[in-house]
Amino acid sequence: MSKFFAMESVRSPWGDYGDILLNGLVEATECVGPPIIRILRTGPYVPPMTQPFGFIIVTDEFRRDLERSQLTGFDFEQTQYGKVVRLDWQTWSTDTNEPMSYPETGEPEDYILGCPHDPTLLAQMPRLWALAVRPTPELQVQGTHSFRADRHPGTDIAREHTLHLVSERMKVWLERSSAARWIAFRSIRPR
Repeated sequence: MSKFFAMESVRSPWGDYGDILLNGLVEATECVGPPIIRILRTGPYVPPMTQPFGFIIVTDEFRRDLERSQLTGFDFEQTQYGKVVRLDWQTWSTDTNEPMSYPETGEPEDYILGCPHDPTLLAQMPRLWALAVRPTPELQVQGTHSFRADRHPGTDIAREHTLHLVSERMKVWLERSSAARWIAFRSIRPR
């Protein structure tokens, strides 16, 4: 069997503060019809791929790259912005242990939740998509860094809950992509 890797968000500078700035927040709202994935984040900068709380969110440009990649196991779901806050955090020095500024409350999510929505920023924001990976029940061996080889669907990406497994082929492709800076991988073994 090929090698597989758990795909994770890169370790953010400034801990939870950096994680919120990098990945933002996601709300999956239930209404009549399919759920709507709402993105709440800072802008105008958005990395090509982010991983907020088990979702994989990609920019429209990166979606087109993935469509041409011939990788398997995913589709795309539309998203919409629920809230955008103007904050150019990507210009802050990552050589320090602390961000340039903190939210007034001290809570990381208040970079977004504690600030007003900036409707003028929407025109500068890239269109975002959720990478849709069909869940594979009982794929992950709970409590371990392992998965059941007999449950794997044979695609370049598979998931159960928030664990996203990628093939070596997909890992290499992602490491050569514009999103490489924002993704980390951990080797994971089948059982």
